[in-house]
Order: sequence, then structure tokens, then C-alpha cells
Amino acid sequence: MKKYILITSFLTFIYADPLLYLSPGLQIGINSTGNFFLSSQITIGIMPFEEVPIILGTTLGRRYYYNQGKFDSYRYLDGQICLAGILGFGFGTMNRSVSITYYDDSGTLQQELIKEKYAKYKFWTGAFGLLSYDYINSPSGKHNFGLMGVVPIPFGEFDF
Repeated sequence: MKKYILITSFLTFIYADPLLYLSPGLQIGINSTGNFFLSSQITIGIMPFEEVPIILGTTLGRRYYYNQGKFDSYRYLDGQICLAGILGFGFGTMNRSVSITYYDDSGTLQQELIKEKYAKYKFWTGAFGLLSYDYINSPSGKHNFGLMGVVPIPFGEFDF
């Protein structure tokens, strides 16, 4: 599926006169383990054809989960497709690097860098105010429900 969306995006740039857009967004929500989260993101994308209501985009964001009195921070990157500007699907990854400090069996202080990476799938509906659902294959909560506000800003056409 990912391969076909990438091929479609590439062909769109070759054969279309797409309109480019930039869309900042903020999200608030809760996951299936009861952890509250906040997300901020920026999406850059294209509306490939004026006649066809399909919008393609790439989103870069950061999510903060409130977990046991502190915030855990993750980065995410998604590819997405939206139909008629009101129903969308995306897929990507959510990841972070965590430094853990501990004493080994001999009493020596050790530091270890752990890299976490999880598959992320998202669905949403709405225009400027969105209802969202993310499935993230993470031990901290697989199901994430949220409200998101976005502001799509068109900034020109891309001509070959």
C-alpha cells in the first residue's frame, strides 16, 4: 500500500499542475491506557488536480504523553491521503531515543541509549476541526483518540 501511494504521488508531480499547501496543527487527546497527550505538527502537501478531491501530504510532528507525572516526547512522520478535504488516512512511524542510566552488577554507572520505533496508522474526519484516531503499535497504549485543529494555507502552484 505504501509503495502505491508513493508511486501515485510521484506521477502526480509529473502529470499534474498541483496546488501546494502548508498546514500547521495542534491535537489534544487520550489513549487506551488513560494517558493524556498533546501533539503539534506541520503538514506539507499537494492538491494534484482541481477536478479530483484527493489531497496528498507528509506530516512531521511531536507528541507529548502525560505519563506518571511527566511528559514522554515522541517524534512522528506520516504520509497521508485525504478525500474531499474531510476524510483521511495516514501511515508512518512514531519514535524516540531514551537515555537510561543504571548501575551494573559490579557497581559501575552505565548509560544506555534505547531507540524506540513504532508503526503508526491514523484516521480522521473533519475540515478545520478534526476527530482523529491513531493506532500505534506501542506498549504505552495502542489506541489514541483526539481532537485536532488545522489551518491549511495554500502557497502556490508547482509547475514543471
